[in-house]
Amino acid sequence: MDTQKQKTNYLERQMKDRKKWDWIIGIGIVMAFLAGTVEYAKAQEAPSNFNTKTVPFFLACSTPTDMRDTLLEVHGEVAMIAGWLDTGNQYLLYTNKSGTTMSFVIHKSDGEACLIWSGMSEKGRAYIPNPSPQFPSDVLTERQPQIEDKWN
Repeated sequence: MDTQKQKTNYLERQMKDRKKWDWIIGIGIVMAFLAGTVEYAKAQEAPSNFNTKTVPFFLACSTPTDMRDTLLEVHGEVAMIAGWLDTGNQYLLYTNKSGTTMSFVIHKSDGEACLIWSGMSEKGRAYIPNPSPQFPSDVLTERQPQIEDKWN
């Protein structure tokens, strides 16, 4: 057998072996991805007593400054409650002085503010602070939240 034919045979065997390993490695990567996806989905699973729904949802988004200025100018609303989350996202509840309008806004970590929900209350009940909140340590509940639940 000449040298050129030996090289060709050797390369053909190498390619067959490589194709076999590429397939096995590809399946391994897909399996790892699917396992990670399942774990992520499991971590985001709602409690069994919640109903989950997928619904069309309209969002009005702008810069946080434009959102704040528009809510103030158009509805006379100012932020009454705010929260900053570890993800870098923020939430704000705006209302006007008479409590007849409200807007719930999310400031996403990418710098965009989105109006999630807004509404009106003719009787001025759009914002009613809880005068004496009772937290789980003060109230008996059926089941105390467990740290390992890690839902939201």
